[in-house]
Amino acid sequence: MALFPSTPRFKSANEKRKHYQLVSESINGKIQVRSLGASRRSWRLKWPPMTRTEFDTVYTFLQTLNGQENTFTINVPDPLVPGSDETVTCRLAGELQEYSIGVSSFVEFELDIVEVL
Repeated sequence: MALFPSTPRFKSANEKRKHYQLVSESINGKIQVRSLGASRRSWRLKWPPMTRTEFDTVYTFLQTLNGQENTFTINVPDPLVPGSDETVTCRLAGELQEYSIGVSSFVEFELDIVEVL
């Protein structure tokens, strides 16, 4: 399993946690919720503007993943221990990755990943 490149480092990692539950509502408005006892984390990673040379490291790595097919490990901020990272196994959250190259030739890039349980 490949390790996501550590440089260039992303500037932010916004974490989301989804809890899997079944919800049903009756005609009179009573709601019942049943937990499936599982949750999954996902992140939106954002990089500062990069030169094309800096971005090539990330771009080349993404090409080896073949979309959502392959998993990888990545170090993301640990929400329980400020200033430290945790290593998680992930895959790309979608088939499409977009990046923009500005008039100054700097690349702006965001990536959505989801934890593999």
